[in-house]
Amino acid sequence: MNKWHSIIIIVILFAGCSTSPLARYPDLPKKKKQITSTIILSDFVLMEAVAGDTNKVDVVTSEEYAKICLNLFAGKLNEKDYHVDRTLQSSVGLLMEQNKRNRVVRTNEEQQMVADSLPIASPPYFVNDIFSKDTILYQLLKIVYFSLISYEKNAGEINKNIPAAKYLGKAFSRSTIAVVIGIGYNVPITYTLGDRQTSHKLILDKVVFEPVTSFSMMFYLIDTDSGEIIWDYKTTTKGGTINKEKLSPMVERITNELP
Repeated sequence: MNKWHSIIIIVILFAGCSTSPLARYPDLPKKKKQITSTIILSDFVLMEAVAGDTNKVDVVTSEEYAKICLNLFAGKLNEKDYHVDRTLQSSVGLLMEQNKRNRVVRTNEEQQMVADSLPIASPPYFVNDIFSKDTILYQLLKIVYFSLISYEKNAGEINKNIPAAKYLGKAFSRSTIAVVIGIGYNVPITYTLGDRQTSHKLILDKVVFEPVTSFSMMFYLIDTDSGEIIWDYKTTTKGGTINKEKLSPMVERITNELP
C-alpha cells in the first residue's frame, strides 16, 4: 500500500470534470478582457512502476516534456489573446509525498541503468533556482500548487480564492498565472503480469484505482489581483505508452475549451 501513496494525485486526476469548463466559469470571457500579461508555471513528473516499494522517477524526461508542453501552451494561449510573455518550469514532483523515497534518473547515463542500481531520493526532484533560493517564494508556490490540486468546482459554485497567488503574481509582475501540472505513470506489461498480478487494485479515499499506464494534465488560470481561480480543466489518457506524441493533443484538448 505504501508504494502508491506518492501517486495519490493520479487518483484525483482520474475523476476529471463532468461539466464543461465554461458552464463552471461563465464569467471568464468578461474577465479575459482584464488579462494583460500571463506567466505559465509547470510541474511535470514522469514515473514508472518497478519491483519493490518504490517507483522510478525520470527527471531528465520530465524536464524535457515540461519544456515542450510549456511551448505548446504558450503558443495556443497567445493565439487566443491570453498574452503569455513568460514560461517557467518550477519543479519536478513538488506535489508528491515528500517522505516517500523513489528511484531517480537525473542523467542520460542513468537512463540506461537498471532500477535497482539507481540512487534513491525524496521529492521534489527539481526546484527552479528562482524558488529554491527564495524560501518565501518557494512556500508561496507550494501553497498555490497544493490548493489547486485539491480543488474541484461545480457549476453554480463561487470561484475559490488563493491569497498566496496574489503575492506570487506580484513577484512576477503578471496579471494572470497559468499553472500546468503533468503526471505520467508508466506500468510496463512485464510489471503488470508479474509483480501486480495478485494485488492489482488500490482503494484510496473511497476511490478504487487500478494502476495502468496513464498520462494526466491539469490546467488552471488564476487572477493575481484577487487570487481567484478563474478556470480549470483536467484531462487524462490511459493505456499504451507515454510519449511526446500525446502532449500536443492533450494541450489542444485543454486550450480548445478556452473562450
